Amino acid sequence: VGVLVWAYGSGHAQDGTEGTTPPSADSDAATPAAPCLEIDPPEGDLGVVKRGDEALFRFTFKNTGQADLKLTEIGGCSCAVAEYEKTIPPGGSTPVEISLDTEYLRGEVQKVMRVESNDPKRSVLALPLRVTVQAALDVRPGDLVSLDYKKGHAAILDFTLAANEGPPLEVKKVLLDHPDLTVEALPPEQQPDGKQVCKVRVERARTLPPRSFQGTVRV
Repeated sequence: VGVLVWAYGSGHAQDGTEGTTPPSADSDAATPAAPCLEIDPPEGDLGVVKRGDEALFRFTFKNTGQADLKLTEIGGCSCAVAEYEKTIPPGGSTPVEISLDTEYLRGEVQKVMRVESNDPKRSVLALPLRVTVQAALDVRPGDLVSLDYKKGHAAILDFTLAANEGPPLEVKKVLLDHPDLTVEALPPEQQPDGKQVCKVRVERARTLPPRSFQGTVRV
């Protein structure tokens, strides 16, 4: 609830109007015209896309203000590229496309783009992006892993591989490029959902001294 009160000193007014100055009809003119940014939809969610395919988010940026809206930057992630008009007139709108490179992404991915403009009330807006990237081959625990070990103990790491499309996966050969490690293909297993998964085991012998190294398994 807002109450606006004007009080002026006048001891002779009988009807409450003498000595009172109402607000000027031109008071709004003192406020400069300003732009106002609205984004539709306020966030992007593409669901599931295949790894390597382009994840393309589409938005409409609207200027509901009374002055030109200038978009100075839409960024925040090196894997995302935005295409847009930099100036939107009052009452106008423009399509904005943000392309996300999924080549090196997997699983549920969340990114937040930073939208900067000359909107005086919201000069910086956060624009969330969500997508689930599905690779043709699902590798767990991941494409890049750390094999931790202690002196006098063997280090063992099992990978599971499953095809997300096409026929059941079959491992024909596994190769390793480091002498400290051994690798073998384990018998395939049937999952409760009917998907067949293959396993590959990487092992480092307990007799080897501790040291840092990198190795690549080729399946």
